[in-house]
Amino acid sequence: MSKFEKFKQKIMQGELPKDITPTELQTFLTKLGFVLRNRSGSHFVYNHPKHKEHISIPMHNPIKRPYIKELRDIIEAIEKEAE
Repeated sequence: MSKFEKFKQKIMQGELPKDITPTELQTFLTKLGFVLRNRSGSHFVYNHPKHKEHISIPMHNPIKRPYIKELRDIIEAIEKEAE
């Protein structure tokens, strides 16, 4: 299993992680196809070409759980749309 797959599994399954760093999250989002649309202060705004909504994440270390939950929901929606 690749690092990417392990990281995705960490985010998508079980309890929401509380040890995700901004660098890890940025790399993960890029590999998933998200595009950084805007950066305002500590907030990074990402869009995915297959999803209408955007996600705004404050890049504080560690990333807070509500933002991981929002990201999980968006990834699930993208994967459901792809079926």
